[in-house]
Amino acid sequence: MAYTPWRGVVGLVKPTRQPGSLEELIRVLPEAVGVVPLLLNIRQGNI
Repeated sequence: MAYTPWRGVVGLVKPTRQPGSLEELIRVLPEAVGVVPLLLNIRQGNI
């Protein structure tokens, strides 16, 4: 069975695993909206 809340799903790609912003987003979304996060855990990089 697929994960399909009746109001939809929000996909989120985050480069680090720092807490706070994901929880904040989930808190402000309306009820019955699913969140599928992808946390990459990038520690350092350059451009």
